[in-house]
Amino acid sequence: MSETLDPTTLTALLNGLLTPMTDVLLEQEATIDKYIGDAIMAFWNAPLAIADHPRKACLAALGMIAAVERMGRETGRDIRVGIGLHSGPACVGNLGSIRRFSYSAIGDSVNLCARIEGLTKQYGIAIAVSETTRAAAPELAFIEIDRVSVVGRKKPVTIYALLGDAEAAKDAGFRAGQSAFAAFLMHYRARNFSSALKLLTDSELSSDRRLSGVYRLYQERIADLVGGPLDEFERDEDGNWNGVYYARSK
Repeated sequence: MSETLDPTTLTALLNGLLTPMTDVLLEQEATIDKYIGDAIMAFWNAPLAIADHPRKACLAALGMIAAVERMGRETGRDIRVGIGLHSGPACVGNLGSIRRFSYSAIGDSVNLCARIEGLTKQYGIAIAVSETTRAAAPELAFIEIDRVSVVGRKKPVTIYALLGDAEAAKDAGFRAGQSAFAAFLMHYRARNFSSALKLLTDSELSSDRRLSGVYRLYQERIADLVGGPLDEFERDEDGNWNGVYYARSK
C-alpha cells in the first residue's frame, strides 16, 4: 500500500491506524514496548503485576481487530492485520547500549510470540494464540488450528485462532463448529484423510470467512498428502508422521 501513497498520506494512515490500536492496548493495561514501522510490540505484567493479563491480552487483540475493521469502513481501504499472542517468562528491563537504551523484553517467549504472529499470514487468521495463553483464558472463543514447529525451535506449539469473547464462546453455532473442527483434526492426525476432508467440507464453520484461509490450507495440504509421499517437514526426527507442521519460514 505504501508504494501507492505519498509520504504525508502514508504517515496520516499509519497514525490513524496506530492511535486506536494503542488506545485499545492501554485500556487493557498493556505496556507498549515499541512501534516497528506499521507494527506494535506490547507486553503485560511488567513493570507492574497485572491480574488476569493473558485474558486482557486476548481482549486487547479482539479490540484491535474491531478497530481495524472500523477504520477500513471509514476509509474504504482494505486494511488487515495479524496478531500473535503467547504467555511465558521473559527478561524485562533497560536494554541497549551504554549511550542509548529502551525498556523492553527479550527471551524465548518473545521470539516464539513473533513466530506465532508470522503464522497469521500463512493460516489467514487475524489472531493466533499459543496453548499457554489459551489455557489462561479458556472461557473465550478459541478454535484449535494446528500443531506447528516454528523456525528455530524444535518443540511444537499448538496454535489456536481467537474468534471472540466469552459470549461468543457460548454461541451454539460456534460450539458445534468447534467440535466439528476438533473431529477433523483427530482424523487428519490419524491420516484418515478422506474422512478428514469430508468433515472439513461439512463443518459448520466452513462458511465463516475468518477461517477461510485455514480451510483452504488444509484442503491443499491433504491433496498433497494423498497425491504423493509425505514431505520431510511433515515427519518427526524418526521419519514418522506426527501431524505436526514444520514451518519453513518466519
